Amino acid sequence: MPPKAEAWRDALRQAARRRDWEALSLLDGQLQRQLATGAWQPADEARRMLAETYRELMALRQAEANLLQQRLHALDQQREAQLAYAQVSDWNDA
Repeated sequence: MPPKAEAWRDALRQAARRRDWEALSLLDGQLQRQLATGAWQPADEARRMLAETYRELMALRQAEANLLQQRLHALDQQREAQLAYAQVSDWNDA
């Protein structure tokens, strides 16, 4: 495996482990530009390794999105409970 492919894989994984979405986005853009311009033409093995890395990143992104959705749902339920409590309190004060 060429060192360049391993370096890309490691950099992408490190950014993902840190949950550094900005760095991950920058790395993705840089890699995409290198591939699009032909500045780097990885061998088939390197392409497969990078494809597997991207599948890992997509699974992580999905897990993070699910967690965020759960948190937002919990906050929404909490807000609704607070509104209901406030209405009941207003009724009791009247």
